[in-house]
Amino acid sequence: MNVRVRAAIVGVAAALGASAVAIYLLTSGTDTSMESREVASSHARPAAPRPAPAVIAVLRGDGKVQVKQGRLAGPWTSEYAGVAQVAVASDSRHGPLLAVLTKGGKVLVKRGSLTGPWTSEYSGAAQVAVATDATHGPLLAVLTKSGQVLVKHGQLTGPWTSEYSGVAQVAVASDATHGPLLAVLTKGGKMLAKQDSLAGGWTSEYSGVAQVAVASDTGHGPLLAVLTKSGQVLAKQGSLAGGWASEFAGVARLAVASDGTHGALLAVLTKGGEVVARQGALSGRWVAEYAAVSSLAAATDGAQGPLLAVLTKRGEVLAKQGDLSASWTAEDTSVAKLDAAG
Repeated sequence: MNVRVRAAIVGVAAALGASAVAIYLLTSGTDTSMESREVASSHARPAAPRPAPAVIAVLRGDGKVQVKQGRLAGPWTSEYAGVAQVAVASDSRHGPLLAVLTKGGKVLVKRGSLTGPWTSEYSGAAQVAVATDATHGPLLAVLTKSGQVLVKHGQLTGPWTSEYSGVAQVAVASDATHGPLLAVLTKGGKMLAKQDSLAGGWTSEYSGVAQVAVASDTGHGPLLAVLTKSGQVLAKQGSLAGGWASEFAGVARLAVASDGTHGALLAVLTKGGEVVARQGALSGRWVAEYAAVSSLAAATDGAQGPLLAVLTKRGEVLAKQGDLSASWTAEDTSVAKLDAAG
């Protein structure tokens, strides 16, 4: 946890001193060709951490961004107009991190308060991705209209570092132990990733990819997921050099998050429009969440648990937090895109 009425997008990011943001366009339908697997029934439960504030952002059909923080049923704050994409992240020390990409290609960012001032970051951007953690602070990435990825870390006013060219999508995450996680999807369908140092080398991850999603937490390390061009989702956690686990087939979009208490959260939107999710082991049990969905977002926090948001084909946004089987809260209508954190 990124919007047009005709192409709904939902993104969710969560932080427990670890945070990830991703923006995805989703369309679903549960795949019955893959066997359901049982989630591990028990695992160590560390003391509950201080929660990061839950944040939900919606981009309405008229290009206006509204954001709420805290309760899912809380009030909206009007943020910006003329927007093409919105991305959010959150951590327990710095609070919410909000970025908008205007229809003119300008990126603006604010953090700490939804009513705070905006910092102008970049012009000529095609995508923006953000993450944050309590130790390292904000992580910003922009994909320029020419396909170049630029990143800055720690300060909103810091310098940009050129990372990669020929890119179609960028995804970022960060946690207090492992530092920034950066993944790129090249225009040729290849995924590469790096973690800890923005100046470090790239690890080649997968080919034939249509979408990438990443998250990271202090206990489990990096979580990488790919959606292949054939509609299959694969994931790995713990090491950039680790092996891939086959997760789901018949998928249109995916979203991921991770925290040190609950582990990896995977959510997929099938080609039939159904959202299914699971948390814990990558080989765990899938839970059917909602049908007739056009986009989705996912986040998780060690204290508050998973946060899921869906954008229905009718333009309605619903969200739930705390448990995958929890009831849904109606959030807004006439929405084109959505993002969330915490």
